[in-house]
Amino acid sequence: MNRQVVVRMVATLAVGMFGMLGDLAGQVSGQHARRVAATPSRVPRTANRHPNFEGTWAYGTATPLERPAQFSDKPFFVSDAEAEQFLKQSQSDRRAVQASRLGVPEFVEPDWPFVTIAGRKPTSVIFEPSDGRIPYIAPDMQQRPIEERLDKPEDVPLSERCLRALAGPPILPNVGLLYVQIFQTSDDVVLSQEDLHDARIVPLDGRSHVSGQIRTWLGDSRGRWDGDTLIVDTTNFRDQLHQRGPSYRFDRNLRVVERLTLVSSDTLWYEFTVEDPTLFTRPWSGRFPMRKTGEPIFEVACHEGNYAMFNMLRGARVQEGVGATSR
Repeated sequence: MNRQVVVRMVATLAVGMFGMLGDLAGQVSGQHARRVAATPSRVPRTANRHPNFEGTWAYGTATPLERPAQFSDKPFFVSDAEAEQFLKQSQSDRRAVQASRLGVPEFVEPDWPFVTIAGRKPTSVIFEPSDGRIPYIAPDMQQRPIEERLDKPEDVPLSERCLRALAGPPILPNVGLLYVQIFQTSDDVVLSQEDLHDARIVPLDGRSHVSGQIRTWLGDSRGRWDGDTLIVDTTNFRDQLHQRGPSYRFDRNLRVVERLTLVSSDTLWYEFTVEDPTLFTRPWSGRFPMRKTGEPIFEVACHEGNYAMFNMLRGARVQEGVGATSR
């Protein structure tokens, strides 16, 4: 019996003893409850005793990716009331933006829960750096708009060309991206996100990354087990700076490390670390829970009946003609 197995058995016995004492006293803390939920007997497992991630997981959250300016000195909301007030204001702001762009006064949003850690609600999904912000080398990257001049199809953002949707890796909470379906065998884990036009296959057999000459939009993922946590290391991305949202703009130096930990039959914790030394001053990390759901994953037929590319380029040519005439 190796040392890792012995340590795990001792930890399990210790948690059980503390659980009995807490039950007798009627004072089981929230932290202890989480430890019990994460013990090996409480999560579904595969035939080879690894945690079973299979199923569809929802990951929408009311917690913003980056910490808003008004909470710059607050890693956590001071109360549930403050968190709810922030949610109401952010929903109101989004409705106002939609009304100004589309003439629609408001839209119905899902009831996304806040991320909760040890009973407290963080003000951002990002927890490292400690200010909860993406550490861009170029300070204006957050506000820098995508070039609107459309000379050719390659000038259109990747998501609008159906090449690289606003999906992982890393998986980031987003208004329109709420579900990921996971398939699992002894040799591979497959991550299929809604609004992603491909499935990410993660080999678990210890093979090396492919040559750096081979680059794809989703990168080259390799997985390994660290106890009950699945670690996925992804490199060899194509340049993807031409994205609509700045939080998804990366270049070919991107590396993403993801950690998936099943803490109960219906809760999967997801943690990620992003490295890109040509864009960021340091790595940055975030975490949030995914919730198991019976909701289906719908096909996103991005190019079926898609006349937007043709119309946008045609409109650009018309604008150029009008501009030339006016001069």
